[in-house]
Amino acid sequence: MSRLRFLIADLLGGVLWVGLYIGLGYAFRDQLATAALLANRLGGWAIVIIAGVFGLYLGIKVVRRQLFIRKLRIARISPEELEAKLSASEAVFIVDLRSELDVSAEPTMIRGAIHMAPAMLEHGHVPIPRDCEVVLYCS
Repeated sequence: MSRLRFLIADLLGGVLWVGLYIGLGYAFRDQLATAALLANRLGGWAIVIIAGVFGLYLGIKVVRRQLFIRKLRIARISPEELEAKLSASEAVFIVDLRSELDVSAEPTMIRGAIHMAPAMLEHGHVPIPRDCEVVLYCS
């Protein structure tokens, strides 16, 4: 991108942001005045209330993230469960993520598995079906 084009885009973006904030301030001027009066009446408690609400919001976000991470750790399947799914002819997409060294040392793969490098999975080089269960395994 040339400098002139960048400067024009940057100037246009700055004008849009400033215009947005001025427009919102103009549109909500009565509500902002009411909020300022309320904060003036509450005094120092307004800061405590705002900090408490923000802390509560942050705490909820942290707890939800931890629960999500714990749920991901639990989302595992045992070899016996996978064998039962394969025996029942359930739709399961199996991906072998072992390194080339591991595959050459132990070339046996799970029936129906597709071997790919983890980088290929991360970059989306191989389409993963969304209509069936996906099982990833490594060494």
